[in-house]
Amino acid sequence: MIFSALSSRWRKTAMVIGNVLKSCQTLALPIDDEVLGARIVALAEADRLEGQGDLRKWRFSEVRLNAEERRDV
Repeated sequence: MIFSALSSRWRKTAMVIGNVLKSCQTLALPIDDEVLGARIVALAEADRLEGQGDLRKWRFSEVRLNAEERRDV
């Protein structure tokens, strides 16, 4: 679900988390925003997505698909 909220353009981490939370609520999936934030940090550390700024500070950081994922889109 996180990858579906990302694109090749930089997006605020808070916006991505908000969009994913909305999707989870629509599907009645009980997930916490802190879990999504931690998952985004883990995905960035594993080079599955690109991040700039301190990803733990959602309003002050941005994320996007990594170069390999952008080629697949």
